Amino acid sequence: MKHALPFLILLSLGGGTVASADDGPDVAFLDRKAGREAIADESAEPYFRLLHPMEMQAKTGSAVPGGTLEAQQAVCRERYQDAVGEFTEQEQEAIRWYVERYHEMVAETYPRYAQTPWRFLKLSPPAEAGLPHTRGPCIVLPPVIVSILVAAKERKPDGALAREGVVLLHEQMHVVQRANRERVERFYRETWNLLRPDVIERCAWLEKHQVVNPDSVDTRWVFAFEDDGEQRWIQPEVILSMGEGPKGMPRDLRMVALELEKTARGFAVKTQAGGMPVYASLVGFEPYLEAFPGTHAPYHPNETMADLFTNVVVHDHVLGREPGARPELQRYRKEFRAFLAE
Repeated sequence: MKHALPFLILLSLGGGTVASADDGPDVAFLDRKAGREAIADESAEPYFRLLHPMEMQAKTGSAVPGGTLEAQQAVCRERYQDAVGEFTEQEQEAIRWYVERYHEMVAETYPRYAQTPWRFLKLSPPAEAGLPHTRGPCIVLPPVIVSILVAAKERKPDGALAREGVVLLHEQMHVVQRANRERVERFYRETWNLLRPDVIERCAWLEKHQVVNPDSVDTRWVFAFEDDGEQRWIQPEVILSMGEGPKGMPRDLRMVALELEKTARGFAVKTQAGGMPVYASLVGFEPYLEAFPGTHAPYHPNETMADLFTNVVVHDHVLGREPGARPELQRYRKEFRAFLAE
């Protein structure tokens, strides 16, 4: 099956070269043919070829048939392609309205973000459990989110920009991250002091219960801290809950802090009797959460950045509040301005 659509071709769909901050946002909507190719495209990074059976069942709503892992991944890919739809004119008009309003807010302060094209793809559940995400340069939206955006814009536009529309700000940051990989990695290492090892050895249980985040497929980020004078390391991660039965998303997703130990090659996930990984809930894991105040998405630095950037934009430009109203966001203004400068 031909499913590798080059990354740069996608960037130009619907009349899009990289937009100038002065020209307004570059927005396009993929039709079903282009969307089917885009959702299966792994030319920029892998996705389907990383998935495992328990996760594929959770992300598509039923067990995936096939005699080999590769055959199951192919079926999963086809399920996603079959779920691709098209945006109505009313939906396109509403989404453009959000994008144009946000562009006016960020064009001067965050030009690298503002100049990144906006590409939209509609995907119906159960694919990806009906959750918004990104693939390559595209924001992937389920119909229910699209309907909410349309209704909120008609009901109370100002409120919609502060609430419902933030999903667009968040997901577009993942597109920006993907288009600036080296810059992002340097930011996490130098600004947020995260470690980037070449290798984090994992156990079989984690492989079985893994959840590949389509916005952040590579989770090799390590947080180092001292605990009563002892050096410790954790890896923030999302996994499926314990047990062998069918899993559902998002109910069976768990944010965890995987305990790591140093090895000659990098790091390895600590295991206990029976091969289970040693981990704690990331919710309430104080050393990590204290390092990144103001976020509700601590489970990957890509998600943390997207969440915090959205919080800053809404606070400063939608609500128009004084910086001191949320002092925990102050440091991020400077950091994001440097990261998103031209």
